[in-house]
Amino acid sequence: MSKYNGSKCIVCGNVFCDDDDIVVCADCGTPYHRECYRKNNRCVNTALHESGKTWQADAVANEAAGDGEVVTCPRCGTKNSSLVIFCEKCGMPLGRDNAGNVTADESVNRGEFEQGTGFNINFGDPLCGLNPDEDFEGAKLSEVAEYVGKNTFYYLPMFQVFKNTKRKVSWNFTAMLFPPVYFLYRKMYAWGILMILFSVLLNIPAAISMINAYDLNLGIISQFAAGIDIQSQSFGFIYNACIIGSYVFLFLRSSFANWLYYRHVIDSVNEINEKTELPDERKELYKSKGGVSLAAVGVALSAVMLLSIVMSAIGTVMG
Repeated sequence: MSKYNGSKCIVCGNVFCDDDDIVVCADCGTPYHRECYRKNNRCVNTALHESGKTWQADAVANEAAGDGEVVTCPRCGTKNSSLVIFCEKCGMPLGRDNAGNVTADESVNRGEFEQGTGFNINFGDPLCGLNPDEDFEGAKLSEVAEYVGKNTFYYLPMFQVFKNTKRKVSWNFTAMLFPPVYFLYRKMYAWGILMILFSVLLNIPAAISMINAYDLNLGIISQFAAGIDIQSQSFGFIYNACIIGSYVFLFLRSSFANWLYYRHVIDSVNEINEKTELPDERKELYKSKGGVSLAAVGVALSAVMLLSIVMSAIGTVMG
């Protein structure tokens, strides 16, 4: 009988059996199924490598923990208490399948919370079962949750991953499709205005080309567009550069919107905490300065529509 029997592979979460093909890390002694090891082609038990410790059978580790079952993170190998639902080191959601094995279900990071996935979460708790006193660069998790307001189930696990892994990239579909709407809705007003400006600037060559192609009568605007040779090499270069720039802009805003919001929340909470030490006053400021704003989105959209009407009217009158 192998000494690894009864222990779990930290990649797939399955218990080792006599017939399993097992390989062992030469540095820390962590066992893997051979196929599981090949998936990463390296030992993923970084916690042991950083601490200089060696692998112990699950039964020994559980006894040493003194608080019941230990759950090993499939991503980084950290041994967590069975009471936690996120890895304390890297933030990986620690779900379970029907057999009780730990699963690496990252659907929580995309805001997908479906019954039957093995991920257990208390929807009545806006803190997602996390430690309310966990430090987020000077701000407590409970304070971060107060500031975020709506949709903490999506943001708190993601923020924990940002903090623990120093990762900045994720994907935000709202920022991809409606960048000004997302940033203004989350009260990131400076970024919202920048999104509008970038969108307008990158679409100017396409607008000029459309005005000339369809001979649109927009007064002085049409006269300005008619004065530009859209067949010239220089205009073609600018037109293509703006198209490429639009795709780059789309990728950047979609990839970093969540991280920008993370920085906005942490910096804002710390700024509020520096201004006052009164808990009640802090809570009021979290709610007033944080949360979401449909009004800001409405004002911005109305302003854009009004500006379009005014520019069209001025162009027609002056034409």
